[in-house]
Amino acid sequence: MKSMTGYSSKKFDLEQSMVTIDIRSVNNRYLDLFVRLPKEFCQHEDNIKKLVSSKIKRGKVSLFINIENSGKLPFRIIPNTALASEYSKAIEQIYTELNMGSKVNLADFPGIILESLDKKEDVESIETFWKQLESCIIDTVESFDEFRKIEGKFLLEEITRNLNLTTELLNKVEEASRDLIPKYRENLTKKIKELIGDAVVSEDRILSEAAICAEKADVSEEITRLKSHIETFRQMIKKDEPIGKKMDFMIQEMNREINTIGSKTNDISVSEVVVNMKYEIEKVREQLQNVE
Repeated sequence: MKSMTGYSSKKFDLEQSMVTIDIRSVNNRYLDLFVRLPKEFCQHEDNIKKLVSSKIKRGKVSLFINIENSGKLPFRIIPNTALASEYSKAIEQIYTELNMGSKVNLADFPGIILESLDKKEDVESIETFWKQLESCIIDTVESFDEFRKIEGKFLLEEITRNLNLTTELLNKVEEASRDLIPKYRENLTKKIKELIGDAVVSEDRILSEAAICAEKADVSEEITRLKSHIETFRQMIKKDEPIGKKMDFMIQEMNREINTIGSKTNDISVSEVVVNMKYEIEKVREQLQNVE
């Protein structure tokens, strides 16, 4: 089991360039991956996303790559004088017609300053650096994944504890349900005597009515299904794969059975246990919001 939340930050010294890689994630229904990296490596963004998604299946993930002192990365700065001239003419016209005094910085306009990698050895140097950077990204992603496993271990312990308490409560419901007919018989007899006093009422009739009431309140099928769901859930949390969505679906099924048990029985002691079961299952559901 892995948590969807996690964080990892690593620094690498590559060819006189200090590379810092940060990965962080928060809960999300699906994988939402954002990558920010230096523009000279933008063509590798899809490769980076594939590296990350090979380890991470759910969560809102942000990956930041920062390269400092990367003077060895070869770029030639080229001014686009033709475009700058056209911008200048348009700006002069605007300022003349509007009688404005201040001037704008032409370098702020797109396309004025260009960068070029027009030498074969320059391109090869970038690709060599990329291979080293790729290894650093893999290292950071693996560290990030280990962090999520540690968080997932704590989630697993908490979920297991809540699940064990739910099972104990379910056993109490099952035990109480076996005494339904005697309880209904006792309650019916008491109510009948309150209504008709000492008049004689057939014992068979009382037993028949008690059995009908008990049958309507029979929760044995719901108990059996809930036990099955709990066992399936226990098997799911042992799997080494993303299981958050499946577990969330199973929790919904468990809640449905618990609600049915609560609606079919009017025994106060059972109702109190059902409320406690709902509470434990809700805590499991909350924990699942953080499971990949």
